[in-house]
Amino acid sequence: GNIASYLAPEYPTLMRVGGPNAGHYVLDDDGTKYCHRLLPSGSRRSHRPDLLIGPGATLNLEILRKEIEECGARGRLLIHPQAAVILDDDIAREQSLVQSIGSTGQGVGSCAARRILRDGSTVLAHDVPELHEYLFDTTVSAWHRLRDGSPILLEGTQGTSLSLFHGSYPHTTSRDTSVSGTCSEAGIAPHLVRDVFMVLRVNPI
Repeated sequence: GNIASYLAPEYPTLMRVGGPNAGHYVLDDDGTKYCHRLLPSGSRRSHRPDLLIGPGATLNLEILRKEIEECGARGRLLIHPQAAVILDDDIAREQSLVQSIGSTGQGVGSCAARRILRDGSTVLAHDVPELHEYLFDTTVSAWHRLRDGSPILLEGTQGTSLSLFHGSYPHTTSRDTSVSGTCSEAGIAPHLVRDVFMVLRVNPI
């Protein structure tokens, strides 16, 4: 989160994928500490960038409402209509995983499983009336911006060692958090990626 926030002033558009989980804590320009759990970590920076949330994201509506208000995101936020919405049942189903595998219990994995099952129980962003003012095909928006030479900072979450496919299963998150997985969730083709910023932690588990 701090790295994404530091880089944010160089980009007119910030995009994020993933779900709420524990969040990215950053320092604002005035030194205020803020936790970004759904919006990009540079959302509160002084240059007021455009904000995109891709189709692979999972949304907690309560958290999203709070961040839209606190980050002043109305009017510059676009959400893909097919981003999934976390339900109360999703959060309840994950509470047993908090102790067993260290899950944050935010319902992201349950929401993803519901979506994969395709049993009609999934709620997407376009099913939520209060989100309609933000809905737009962010993959099209991103493509047009990149085509016109306007760069995008795409922010992932967690890291490759927590990837569902590449981490120490089952002590992983519920998504593929590699660079390629992040691009897929955003709907950005890999050949459009100019630079990849890899962040390393000094104390991996």
